[in-house]
Amino acid sequence: MQPPAAIPAIDCHADTFYELVQRGEDFFSATCTLAGSFRNLRSAGVRLLTASVWTPKNLSGPAATSHAMKIIGRIHEVSAKSDGRLSLVTNAASFERTIADSEGVGVAICLEGASPLAGDLDLLEAFHRLGLRMVTITWNHSNELASGCFAPEDNGLTEVGRTFIRRMEELGIIVDVAHVSKRTLADILKIVTKPVICSHTGVRRFIDLARNLSDDDIRSIANTGGVMGVDFYWGHLCEEKNYKDGAGIETVTRTIAHIAEIAGVERVAIGSDFDGFEDTLPGLRTFADLPNLADALLDVGFTSDELDLIFFGNAARLYRELLKA
Repeated sequence: MQPPAAIPAIDCHADTFYELVQRGEDFFSATCTLAGSFRNLRSAGVRLLTASVWTPKNLSGPAATSHAMKIIGRIHEVSAKSDGRLSLVTNAASFERTIADSEGVGVAICLEGASPLAGDLDLLEAFHRLGLRMVTITWNHSNELASGCFAPEDNGLTEVGRTFIRRMEELGIIVDVAHVSKRTLADILKIVTKPVICSHTGVRRFIDLARNLSDDDIRSIANTGGVMGVDFYWGHLCEEKNYKDGAGIETVTRTIAHIAEIAGVERVAIGSDFDGFEDTLPGLRTFADLPNLADALLDVGFTSDELDLIFFGNAARLYRELLKA
């Protein structure tokens, strides 16, 4: 089963362009070492990459804003010089053009952690004009909007955060609840009027980590009409001893299967987190290995139609609904 032929793919979260800036590599070069290089994305049939603009914990205020602007500027630069091979997805029309293009790749911009916005709605508007279409409300730490999953105190959404959530929904910016604290998730789900995404995650059933989703979290996100992207980082999927003993793709398939069992297969997507970690799973080193995951899912009983939903259809449904035309 080859995704390029039968399963076009959408990835809900990857750090490729953050790493592109750090390494100074050429996205289109045949020698590019990124998991999310153009060559790897196309070989796997990826039609849309959600590009994470990650901000480290030590950056806040103007420094965080400048850091994010630099990465977004690089995305625009690469797209402008790509001869149509990389296109920015900002609305329903550009989304449909991208997924219909079998030769190019689309990119949707996501802030991983709202620190670059500095609690300033004017900055949210400015980033939106630059193509921002998803915000992961926190990374592991807290910011002006909310408490992160590993913050020493869980204070949930701030009043500023509540205002931001409402404005994001008005602008067509997708609310991403990956990395948020327990109380922040509950606060967000009380006020949203549209589906949310958890762009990249594991589940606590297998790894009891504040970063991962509990079964109740899975149900609550599903109840908004949202989706959950399963990531490929072993630390979210299995114990270190199992990883060192060779645990691989089966840790991803069991996580996908668990979310599907709890919330239905229509709530599961792919959020690889590629280029955001170094210790990749055997058989799932880069996007070019997505066919291996497709085969593994077939082996554990998923159907071809279900694979189409997991690789593409579920995320496509969400993006179509939430991206403003």
